[in-house]
Order: sequence, then structure tokens, then C-alpha cells
Amino acid sequence: MINMVGRNLFLLVLSIVVLCHEVRGGDEPSLPKEITDSIGISMVLIPAGKFVMGSSEPKEKLATRFEGATPDDFTDEYPAHTVEISKPFYLGKNEVTQEQWTRVMETTPWKGEFGIKEGANYPAILVNWDDANEFCHKLSAKEGKQYRLPTEAEWEYACRAGTNTQFSFGDSADGKSEYGWWGKAKLNDPSIAIAASTVTRPAANVSSEPPKSAPRKVEPQPETNAVRDTETLHEVGQKKPNPWGLYDMHGNAWEWCSDNYGEDYYRSSPAQDPQGPEVGRSRTMRGGAYFNNSIFCRSALRSGVPARGHAEGIGFRVVMVPESRGGEK
Repeated sequence: MINMVGRNLFLLVLSIVVLCHEVRGGDEPSLPKEITDSIGISMVLIPAGKFVMGSSEPKEKLATRFEGATPDDFTDEYPAHTVEISKPFYLGKNEVTQEQWTRVMETTPWKGEFGIKEGANYPAILVNWDDANEFCHKLSAKEGKQYRLPTEAEWEYACRAGTNTQFSFGDSADGKSEYGWWGKAKLNDPSIAIAASTVTRPAANVSSEPPKSAPRKVEPQPETNAVRDTETLHEVGQKKPNPWGLYDMHGNAWEWCSDNYGEDYYRSSPAQDPQGPEVGRSRTMRGGAYFNNSIFCRSALRSGVPARGHAEGIGFRVVMVPESRGGEK
């Protein structure tokens, strides 16, 4: 009996030693939940996982939630499908600010533009997709780490933060303005339906030309645009964050994603780490802006703009890829 007890005890101790060895030698070292880089970009660790991408609610029912909407306005959000984000990544807690942009790019594309708020903590806007990528390349070289734009799937996964409602705070934006900045401009409102032939949704005042250094000429505003007089860009991080600690995912400024935009992409999108269509005339942007109705600021809302397009309401936030063991990324 004693020998049997001793043998069992020996096997138990041996199994614990082996298990501890496997944990130390096989698992990746734990990653910090938040990090801040040398230019002040604070980032949150987004875990790997699965979620349902797109709208699960029937289009006909969804259209009744928003004044002026029709089922056809939500076509590109279907079919809802399960997506796996296979690796963790860091995502900026806020949109890249004007101060952060200037420290890397040494330019001020928003300077002197009519009606644009300027200041260190306002989002960097009037930035096209190409320039946002250039920012990521330069920041990567500066920090010695890999920065990039989020994929559309990563953006929605982070925005939802484990939720499956229209917004990360619920299904209705009524009385929820403490979570985001949005306005009253409705679908097809002529005050925002500029360059409709090149924008898949009337998302922002978009131009494919580089920003001019001189201020815009102030033109008379149509009655439908009167609300813009009281709506403006806001400093980042002033509202409540989503459940994963990300600010301004709903409104304030549209945010570029890395993907080409494809209206029918969800019908053929891969189930793991989708990267968007291989080709496309536009790049995807997400999140809505301060002047948009809340319908544009939903977690599932998609929009596309030409890569060289810039607008007063388009900015971005960055992904930083964690280093794995051995320095691989």
C-alpha cells in the first residue's frame, strides 16, 4: 500500500512538472492590455475571437428604426455571417489626432478649411486613404513595430466588443448621446449627398482632389443643412467608451479601413480574417461622422470612398501588430 501511494504521488508530481514545463515553453508570453507609443497613441489589446458580422435583423424591420430609410439602404450588410479574428491585435483607443498626425507627417491638411475645428486632440481629418497608409508606414519605421489600418472585419469586431445590437450600447441611439457624436442629417439629405456617383452612401462631403491650402469660399447653406451650424468635430475621448475601452467608434469622424469596398462581398467573404475584395473602385470606411444621422453610426454600417478621396468627416485609427516569440509578427 505504501509503495502504491508513493508511486501515485510520484506520478502526480511528475505530471505537474511536465504541465508547468509545457506552459512555460509552449504558450506565448502574456500581452499588456494597453500600451502607449512614443507619439502618444494609446492602444487597447483586442483578443482573438469570433463574432457575427453584418446585420442579423431583417432589412424590412431595420428600415423601420430610422426615418427615411428603406430596406435597400442596408443591402451591403447582408448576409450576416460568422467571422473569426484569429490573432489578437492592438487598436487605437481614439482616432489619430491632429497632433499625432503632425508629429509623423509634418503636414496639416485640415489647416484653414472652412468650419474645421483645429487643435491637438481633434481627429486628423481631410486625410485620404493613401495618406493614412503613409502615416502607418512612417510610424512603423519610427517605432520599429508594424502599424496598419484595421481590416473592415477587425473594425466591426472591435466596435461591437462582444455585443450583437445595432450599437455597442444597444439597439437605439435615442437618449444615448453620451456614447458618440452624431447629427440629424437623414438618408439622401442633399446637405451631405455630395459626389454621390463616387460614394456608395451619402456619407460626407467628399472630394477626390487634394485639400487646398486656402479656406473654402463660404456658400449659402440650404435649409436642410442648417443643422450643420450647431454640429462640429469634437476632441477625441470625450464620451463613454465601448465595452472594450474604445472611444468614438460611433460618430465624430468616419474611419478608413484597409479593405477595398464590395457591396456583395459578404456573400463570398472567407470565414477567417477576411481582407476584403482583391480589387475595387473604393476603400471602406466605418463609424459615421458628427453630422450624420445615427443610422450611419451603427456597428454594421458600411460605406466606400475612392482611396484618393478626402473629406471633412474622414479620419482613421491604427492597428499595431503584437510581436510574437522570436520577434515574428
